[in-house]
Amino acid sequence: MICPQSLFGNQNNEGLKLAIYSIVNTLTELNDVNGVKFIIDGEEGKEVSGTEIHFKSPFVRQDSII
Repeated sequence: MICPQSLFGNQNNEGLKLAIYSIVNTLTELNDVNGVKFIIDGEEGKEVSGTEIHFKSPFVRQDSII
């Protein structure tokens, strides 16, 4: 499934982290989903300038964030 979404506009690192884990924690509620990998501009593991969040590995559920 591909879900085009702009997560990076005008958000600080905490806002971006909250947006990411809102998606990750929701999707990992599904039985067969253990993690979520984001594809940015068609590339896996691409860094997003101005953020401290790394997209190289899949994100796993973090109940402490959401």
